[in-house]
Amino acid sequence: MKVKATDDWAAEIYYKDQTKLMFESPGDMLTFYTAPDSYNVAASNKDKGNIEKILVKDYQNKQSTDARQAVFVYQSRVEGPMGPDFLPFALRADAEKFVAENGGTPLSLNQVTPEMCRDLRK
Repeated sequence: MKVKATDDWAAEIYYKDQTKLMFESPGDMLTFYTAPDSYNVAASNKDKGNIEKILVKDYQNKQSTDARQAVFVYQSRVEGPMGPDFLPFALRADAEKFVAENGGTPLSLNQVTPEMCRDLRK
């Protein structure tokens, strides 16, 4: 499946060497980000120190936001177009309001684990 940056659920990792990886959803990006050694990609794409920026789309307004600053809602009652996913929010207040209404756990990028990613895809 071809992923376009304009897709509402697309996520992107940009590297200092000008390469870019695109993902169909935040969950797919986080699965890669938390366990890059599981993928057949260049060594430079496995090195988090080589990452220039990571972009996800805010769940509510679909605007690109910095994944390093975003809040990811894990295990809410709301699913993405392909099933359970991490729902990104640019603002913590928006994520917390969403969690109050739909359940889930708000997490920062660095709190997401490979186990959470696997659990989400069961």
